[in-house]
Amino acid sequence: MSERKQGAEARVEGLARELRRLGGGLLEVAADHPDPARARELSAAARVLMNSVLERLESDGGTAEPRDAVPVPVPVASTESGDALQELVGMYTSEYDRELGAPVMTDPSLSWEEQKPLRRFGYGDEAYFRTAPLWNDAVPGRGKGVVRGMTSKTEVLRRMHHRYVLARDLTGSEGELAVRVLLGGKAVLNARVIRDGGFIDRYDLERELAPLQWRALVLAAERGAGAEDRLREVLTQLETLAAAVLDLDVLFRRQTIDPSLAAAIPGAVQVVQAIVKDWPVR
Repeated sequence: MSERKQGAEARVEGLARELRRLGGGLLEVAADHPDPARARELSAAARVLMNSVLERLESDGGTAEPRDAVPVPVPVASTESGDALQELVGMYTSEYDRELGAPVMTDPSLSWEEQKPLRRFGYGDEAYFRTAPLWNDAVPGRGKGVVRGMTSKTEVLRRMHHRYVLARDLTGSEGELAVRVLLGGKAVLNARVIRDGGFIDRYDLERELAPLQWRALVLAAERGAGAEDRLREVLTQLETLAAAVLDLDVLFRRQTIDPSLAAAIPGAVQVVQAIVKDWPVR
């Protein structure tokens, strides 16, 4: 290798190290910034720097190594609103995840004992949900107690009306937004760094996400005035978390081929933890 080429590669490596340091610094500043909007901008800038500019620099310099495998090839994230959530959904939701179950979701506030009647329904019981009352239907038997072995499955769905949401409740633009929230929550929980990183308690995060997903589905099912605007607020809240999780996920996956990125992980973890700590939906 010529001295000129060696010198060029050395300069590229030095610049790459400086960019990694800058990206880690941006994540640390984002974690401590009091303005959530500004924190999101700083976090997104760090993601673009580490996941786009740095990768292109290394590739052009001839030093790039294969990217750590992800479930589905996806575009590089950008700073546009919603891109991080879309990227996580593309990477971490399977065809099974994207199928709306029967029911789509049950009220997360129900205790294990209270959910038992709905657990009687299996994969062969979709017909019951196809004829179950919709969210806005008037159901006189709603709220009545369910007696095991005596209350029929048809009657269970009537008495537990408003404790579950059906796919038939999620029509129109409101339903589309609610499904985006539902799938986005699943993608966040399925992210490799959440499953395998050990930085964020997955069970605690699921407990924070479930009320948000439920709220979105109920807003869509109710179809009340201003529901779409309120759903967009919910989606924005989830997008904030998704951007921070994607930053952390990229660092976690890429550190196997670039150990220097590990130094930026604590700052990215703090960003995720700060967002979850201030989570307004309980």
